[in-house]
Amino acid sequence: MSRDWAVMASGGAAAPGACVGILAPNCAAAIEAHYAVVGWAGCAVLNCNPRLAADELAYVLDGSTCEVLIADKRYAALITAAVVLVPL
Repeated sequence: MSRDWAVMASGGAAAPGACVGILAPNCAAAIEAHYAVVGWAGCAVLNCNPRLAADELAYVLDGSTCEVLIADKRYAALITAAVVLVPL
């Protein structure tokens, strides 16, 4: 794991100290993302439960200061449905 991985994971959009959400099942990639976000990028992690409904995920994202969301691609439909519910 490297600092480059952390920058790629956040798309370069998260500055140190920022909040980065992770929406993933319990797997090795999720653990790697946690270490990259906290250890290498110097950001805080917001763990998002993939079992949340779209309105619940929207509530969590709206109530946080999350700047970036790293997610497993299997949750693309959930994220798409939740993002439209987050007020701008």
